[in-house]
Amino acid sequence: MKPYAANPEVHVAGVEPDAIASLRTDLPPVIDALCRLTRLTSLRLAVGADMYFDDVDYWIDWAAADVQLPPLAGLSAVTELELRFFVVPPPDWQQLTSLRRLQLREEIDWASQPLTDLSRLTHLSLFRDALPEATCLASLPCLVRVHAPDATDEWRQQLSALLPHVEFVDNP
Repeated sequence: MKPYAANPEVHVAGVEPDAIASLRTDLPPVIDALCRLTRLTSLRLAVGADMYFDDVDYWIDWAAADVQLPPLAGLSAVTELELRFFVVPPPDWQQLTSLRRLQLREEIDWASQPLTDLSRLTHLSLFRDALPEATCLASLPCLVRVHAPDATDEWRQQLSALLPHVEFVDNP
């Protein structure tokens, strides 16, 4: 049998508290099922809730809202990972060696481990709290495009000095 590629997307739309609860309960079995697809060669995984700031503040306990993705190391086919609002990367996110595109919206700990296993990463999209120190990205030799609309000019200059081939783009 031939290997196959798929583009499944796990997505929770809306901002109701039930959407966040659904992420907590539904993600582990979905990730487990994807890990059992042994011939999977390419996977785009988008996870999280969409939100509109006008309607949100009345119910969200911001500190308790984030959901951590379960470990993905068994899912070696992940080439694109988009983490929307309220989802933080799995504990093993820096070991996803097939990852080529990464989009983050929530704050993460960039310095917890070296990024050397992400050597295939070519596209990075970061928002507000997800921006690392520019020096953290210096170990990404294939990085060619960065979408960081909230980055300061100083941050962009620092990254350009470290990785002069990187292009800043307006759209992820």
